[in-house]
Amino acid sequence: MLKMYTCRFQAAKLLRILRIKRLMYVGDSIQRGTFDSIVCTLQSVIPDGKKLQHKVPSKKIFFAEEYNATIEFYWAPFMVELNSDHSTNHSVIRRMVKLDRIADHSKNWEGVDILVFKSFVWWIFHSPEFVGYTCYRNGDANDMREYNVNIAYNMALQTWSKWLDNEFTLFQL
Repeated sequence: MLKMYTCRFQAAKLLRILRIKRLMYVGDSIQRGTFDSIVCTLQSVIPDGKKLQHKVPSKKIFFAEEYNATIEFYWAPFMVELNSDHSTNHSVIRRMVKLDRIADHSKNWEGVDILVFKSFVWWIFHSPEFVGYTCYRNGDANDMREYNVNIAYNMALQTWSKWLDNEFTLFQL
């Protein structure tokens, strides 16, 4: 017989875990929805006047005063840089994905204790070519072309993983 276990989300317990920490969600509109959902559940256990939520360009920030915990969302739909990275005005006729550039985004991630990345936008393309998005690498805007989405995604992940390797020290067991 299969036993069913239910686990109830405990907002106060998560806030205790996040005490004196910064949690940041990085990604596209799907990730922004994840941020909005977690903030909605957490703020339900925080008294009025003890929480703050505000926006700055490319970021949404929630602060729980009693826990000194910050939960943030940072708009970086491709994780790497784009010529249309603005969080609300990102419709450009011809987008350029800079597959080897991440510094403009990553400077906003510094000092964060927990980073959660998600980038669904890579998978909305209906053809294998990265149509409508010109990509370049090695800082050479003269070497622009359309890539197969899997190859472009792999190149972007390599840029992202190099940043992770440079920024974080992994603990050895």
